[in-house]
Amino acid sequence: MMSSFSLTSPGKKLTAVAFVCTVLGGLAGCNSQSVLNDNTSASWSSSSQRNPDHIYANHTEGADPDGGLGGFKSAQEYDDYKALSKKWGVKQTPDWLAICNQVNVSALRKVGFDPQKDLENRRGGTHKTNCYWSRNKDELQFFFGTTDSAERIKANPKFRYSTTVNRGKETYYMGDIQFLGEGTTVNQYSCSVTYERNGQAYMAAFTGKEPKTHDEACNELIDMVSPRN
Repeated sequence: MMSSFSLTSPGKKLTAVAFVCTVLGGLAGCNSQSVLNDNTSASWSSSSQRNPDHIYANHTEGADPDGGLGGFKSAQEYDDYKALSKKWGVKQTPDWLAICNQVNVSALRKVGFDPQKDLENRRGGTHKTNCYWSRNKDELQFFFGTTDSAERIKANPKFRYSTTVNRGKETYYMGDIQFLGEGTTVNQYSCSVTYERNGQAYMAAFTGKEPKTHDEACNELIDMVSPRN
């Protein structure tokens, strides 16, 4: 029987997606520094100026992504930081947007996401290099982020590597992550993937609309992480 994994904070909207980073990425993997060129990012601007093929910051608010690492000077400072993080997440900085913009925006639309509106607030700490999309009360969920090594993710038994897919010049290592979480709308990602591109390793996971076979979900996931034409 396939093993499953319990979540420590059941019922929270992003618990399911954050599970990938926590279990597979670890502190080093989730905090790996991006080697992306900031020219691929796009910061906040008015909607009339937006390129539909780019993902922009949804707001200019938010807490410091590295806030709290040096400790807080007072309980009030801590409370203020937590309140700001709860409302806005952490700041949607150009380096984070550069990561989010590595996805194939057209493919996200084809699957059913609104790449801009469905982008969740950025999370801090070990999740600050990850992007999350959620739609229709989590019926569709997409996680995408950087990691330190595709080979390490592939070898992790919790990733449950299944096959290697070669598409064009890209090599994708496909897996299947399963978990348990009270109050969540799903208990299994339809498909997960890890790969490397231009010297940077990535991992992603996707929960698609039901009914959907594993192969169908994996094809859509590869489309969403494939290079833009």
